[in-house]
Amino acid sequence: MLVDVTPPVVTLDSGVDQFLADGYLNASELAWSGAVLDNREASALAICLNQSYSLDCVKALSFSGSSTAQWNYDFAALLAGDGVSTTLNLYGLDAVGNV
Repeated sequence: MLVDVTPPVVTLDSGVDQFLADGYLNASELAWSGAVLDNREASALAICLNQSYSLDCVKALSFSGSSTAQWNYDFAALLAGDGVSTTLNLYGLDAVGNV
């Protein structure tokens, strides 16, 4: 019997790191990409606004069949761009529910 207790890791591409470097996002910096990495099978990317992971978070993308899942997501629908500070938390989920 195999037991999986290792949560996935979310990585951001270097371009996203550059977007975040100044602490502000503009309209041209809302298309992000990266990867969800798991020791077995990455299954989803969840996005939480101003909170830790819960079922209220947006399940942005679903994956299957690989330990590495590349992702792209346009945050324009989630971020109003109104100058109000928002904390984004990105979580990877795996096939057995580890977060």
